[in-house]
Amino acid sequence: MRGLGTLINALAIIVGGIIGIGGKRLLKEHYQETIMKATGFSVLFLGAAGTFSKMLVLSSVGGQSLDTTGSMNMILSMVGNILIFCVGVNLIWPRTIKVANLLPALLVAILLA
Repeated sequence: MRGLGTLINALAIIVGGIIGIGGKRLLKEHYQETIMKATGFSVLFLGAAGTFSKMLVLSSVGGQSLDTTGSMNMILSMVGNILIFCVGVNLIWPRTIKVANLLPALLVAILLA
């Protein structure tokens, strides 16, 4: 069945959120803060890895001409990975980067592609 992975992922997120809301009162606040920082670091490294992989692809094609769809996907993926990286930074150090101010970068990336 096509799209089954998406449905399972969405269901897992919902179930995990419900468990998190219910289990929040079982953990002390400093444990919750530690878990949030660990989650932030993992999101930070996932975003960095995705960004670096897209940068390598972008630099490897160098002077070759790109088709519009491929370049748009590449640029949007790079911008998305940078946004994920910034969310990870904000999970570790609250309000360090205003991620909402970076959202227009998606529009700029589409226009430049």
